[in-house]
Amino acid sequence: MVQRYPGLIVKGRTFFFRVAVPRKYWTIARCKEIGYSLNTSDYKIAVARWRTEIAHLQSFLNVFEDIIMKINDNKQLTLDENDVDKVLLARLGQIQYFLEENSSEIVSGKKKFEDIKLPEEKNKQTLMSQMIIEYLKGLVDNNKANITLRTVYSKLRDKEVELGIQTKTEDGYEWFKSFSGHVQSLERYAQNSIKAIKKDKPYSPSNPKVKTLLDTYDAIKTNERINRSMTRTHWEKFFKKFARNKRNLKGTTDDRLRHNYLSIKLCFLLMEKDYIEDITKYDCRKLSERIYQVCKTWAFKINKDASIKNITTSNIKSRLSKKTINGFLQAFKEFMSFAVREDIISTNLNEFVDTPVKIEGLVRTPFTSEELRKIFNPDEYIDPHARKNMAKFWVPIIALYQGCRLNEICQLDLNDIVNSKGIPCFSIKANEKDKTLKNKGSERIIPIHPKLIEMGFLSYVEHRRRNNKKKVFDLTPIKRGTYGRSIQAWFARHLDNIGMPERDKVFHSFRHTFETKAVEKRIPTEYQNALGGWVDYGVGQRIYGKKKDVRIMLEELSKISYPIHKELKALEEQFRDTYVFRW
Repeated sequence: MVQRYPGLIVKGRTFFFRVAVPRKYWTIARCKEIGYSLNTSDYKIAVARWRTEIAHLQSFLNVFEDIIMKINDNKQLTLDENDVDKVLLARLGQIQYFLEENSSEIVSGKKKFEDIKLPEEKNKQTLMSQMIIEYLKGLVDNNKANITLRTVYSKLRDKEVELGIQTKTEDGYEWFKSFSGHVQSLERYAQNSIKAIKKDKPYSPSNPKVKTLLDTYDAIKTNERINRSMTRTHWEKFFKKFARNKRNLKGTTDDRLRHNYLSIKLCFLLMEKDYIEDITKYDCRKLSERIYQVCKTWAFKINKDASIKNITTSNIKSRLSKKTINGFLQAFKEFMSFAVREDIISTNLNEFVDTPVKIEGLVRTPFTSEELRKIFNPDEYIDPHARKNMAKFWVPIIALYQGCRLNEICQLDLNDIVNSKGIPCFSIKANEKDKTLKNKGSERIIPIHPKLIEMGFLSYVEHRRRNNKKKVFDLTPIKRGTYGRSIQAWFARHLDNIGMPERDKVFHSFRHTFETKAVEKRIPTEYQNALGGWVDYGVGQRIYGKKKDVRIMLEELSKISYPIHKELKALEEQFRDTYVFRW
C-alpha cells in the first residue's frame, strides 16, 4: 500500500495522509511534515480521498517552486527579476493614478511632486524594504497573496528577516542594485511627468526600463477593461445592493430609496447607458448638460416613452428647478462612489458631474393672521355641503392646528383615529402599503386639538365609520404616498383666487405657521418635536425622550390658537348643516 499510495497509512482502523515537506521549504512552510486523518476506515474511500489530497499537496509545493521571493537559511529575503518588476509596477500604478486623478490640481499648482514622491530615507535598504512591504500588503488586503507571500509579508513586517542586499539570485542577478536603480528612474519619471502636465507638453521617458514597465502597465489595464466589458453590471441590478447598504447602515426609508431609484434611472437615461462600466467622463458631461432640459413631469412620461425627446422641454418654466437637479445629481454621485468602493469601476467620475454651484432655495414663510382670515373666509372657502369637498374643508384646518404634513393628513385611515388614556388622538404611521412617512421621527401619536373636536371633526369620523369606510377622506393617490396631490393643487388655486399668489406661501406654510406659534407660546422644544414629527437633535432627547405623555402633549397643544375665531365659527355652522348631522 505504501508503494502504490505513498503517504497513505493506517492506524488502528482509520486511514491517515502523511508526507514529508522537502527540507528547502522548511523555513517558508514552517513545518517538516503534513499529516491528518482521512476520517474513514474504508479502503476504497481512503484511496479516493488520498488522490484528492495528493493533488492538493502538489499544488501546495508548486506554489513554493514558483515563489520568487525567497528566504534563505540566513533569514535574508531575495527577489528575482520578475519579483522586482512586480514591485516596480505597483509603484508605477501609484504614480499613474496620481497623474490621472490630479491633472487639474497639478496645472493649478495645488498638487506637486512632493505629494507622490517616496519618503526620504538615509538607509536605502529601509526604503526598499518599505516598498516591498507595501506591495505585499496590497496583495494580502486584496486576498491575492498565497500562503507563502503572506508568510514573507509577516516576517518582513515584523523584522524577522531582512533584505539580502549583497545576495545574488541563483542565476547571478544582483537584484537589490537593479531594484534601487529602477526605483530612482521611476521617481524621475514622476517628477518629469508632473512638470510636463504643468506646462501642457507631452512627455515620453527615455529610460528603457520605464518604457517596458509602462507598456506592461498599459497591457494590464487593457486586459482589466476587457474583462470588465465581458462581465458588465447593469445599474438596476447593482442598485439593489446600493439600496440594501443604505437601508442597513443609514436607516434610509423605502420612500427615499424610491426617490434615489428614479433619480439614478433618469441619469442613466440621459447618458443613454445601461451598464456602469460603460460610463465615461464624456457621458458625465453629457448628463450635466441634458439634465437642465428635463421637464417637471418626466416621471409620468417615462413610463409611456423612455426617450430623451419625450422627457425634455424647451419651455424654461416647465423645467426642473436647480434644487431638484442638485438632488438628482447628488444621488447619482453617491451611487457611483459606491460602485467604486465595490470595485465595479476603478475610477470615480464624479468630478465630471457638474452640480449647481449655489442654490437659492425658496424659503416657505408662515401665514400671517390677516392671511389666515382670507384663507378661511366663509364666503371664499370651500363649501362643505358637497361630499367631495370634505377633504378640502378639513385638511387645511387640521394642518393649521396639528402642524402635520399634507400627506400625513390625507393618507389617514379611520383606524388611525385612536384613544390614548381617554384622549382622542391621531396615529401617524406607515402601517399600510399605500402610506409613507418622511423619516422615522415622523411616526407618532398626537392628541387631536380641542378646536377640531369643537368644530365636529369626530362627528365626521363617526359618520365615516357608520358607512364602513376605510379612509378618513375620499382621496385617490396617483402613486404610493401621493394622497395629497389633489389637495395641494386645489389649495394653490384657492390662494390665487383670494389674491395670495406669492411663491413663498404654499400649503406647507401651515406647518411653518404652527411652528412659529409653538415658539411664540413657549412650548418646550421636545414637545414641539413630538407634535410636529421633527427629529430631535439632542442626545438626551434621542435616548431618553422618545415617548411623551399624551396628557401633557394635549396641554401644550391646547396653547395653539389663532385670531380667526369668527371665521372658524362660521365654517363650523356651515359644517353642522351638512349631511353628517342629518344622518
